[in-house]
Amino acid sequence: MRWRSGDARVEREAPGIESPFPRFRPWPSASGGTLPHQPCLLLWEKPAIQILWEKPTIILRIAVPVPLPGLFDYLPPVEGGASSAPVPAPGMRVQVPFGTRVRVGMIVALGEDSDQPPERLKPILALIDDRPLLGNRDLELILWAADYYRQPPGEALFAALPARLRRPEPALDALHGQVTPGGGDGGQVSGEGTSQALAPGPELNPRQEEAVRAVLGALGRFQPFLLEGVTGSGKTEVYIRLLLAVLAAGGQALLLVPEIGLTPQLRRRLGGRLPGRLVILHSGLTAKERELAWQAAASGAADLVLGTRSAVFTPLPRLQLILVDEE
Repeated sequence: MRWRSGDARVEREAPGIESPFPRFRPWPSASGGTLPHQPCLLLWEKPAIQILWEKPTIILRIAVPVPLPGLFDYLPPVEGGASSAPVPAPGMRVQVPFGTRVRVGMIVALGEDSDQPPERLKPILALIDDRPLLGNRDLELILWAADYYRQPPGEALFAALPARLRRPEPALDALHGQVTPGGGDGGQVSGEGTSQALAPGPELNPRQEEAVRAVLGALGRFQPFLLEGVTGSGKTEVYIRLLLAVLAAGGQALLLVPEIGLTPQLRRRLGGRLPGRLVILHSGLTAKERELAWQAAASGAADLVLGTRSAVFTPLPRLQLILVDEE
């Protein structure tokens, strides 16, 4: 029995397989009637039998740091690399052809179709990272901010990365201060250890206790609070008690201060009272120090980030508390 759909010739085959081609028109029989539709496979002029349905092509939606709105669609890299090559995922950096240049972009989402004709889609040239630098929640927050402030998504995403990661450079290893893969210079993360004995804190007054209870009661959901008090009224002690509770529960915290000059004193005070690893993030550090601290926070190795306002987009996978001092 033969079937036709367009120019295809169909041979009856494998009666136990359900046909995915409902548009087939029955081939006329010798008696002038038509034969009933039967499950079948397509047989083309080529010797091999081919199945027409294929897995949908994955479309990579990529943000490129250019002053243009929207994302750009690309195809996965051309096959032929190592079998252990990482699979493209949102949050990974890639190299892409963009006009007459090669640029660094970031995968934001995966799709199955594109508004562009298939012949216009180009494959990415290379995956830079073997794991995402930004998680889905980080991408969502940065893209929301880009939309709210009417900024191109690519420029917003790359502004949130350490300066070196805006180029096609491998990420640093936050635990050892080395480039991975390929080696590189050693370095130390700006952070505190936990081997020292922690100093006890003063007793809280009733208003401080009330503030601590209110904030701790809201952990696990979004809830803003305003803590009012003049200089010397004990706001920092409230911060420390909240941070102690969050770190004891296995969470991470972000403490933002208005200027770099406030970080050394606050770092010493927090380092003597808090367990866990504290890292500093501000523009007064070297590019390498900032990147190592950023990676320590993003990997979960750091428990507390103390930084200026520019640290607001630091990835923190276990984030439970954000403190904004002197807002």
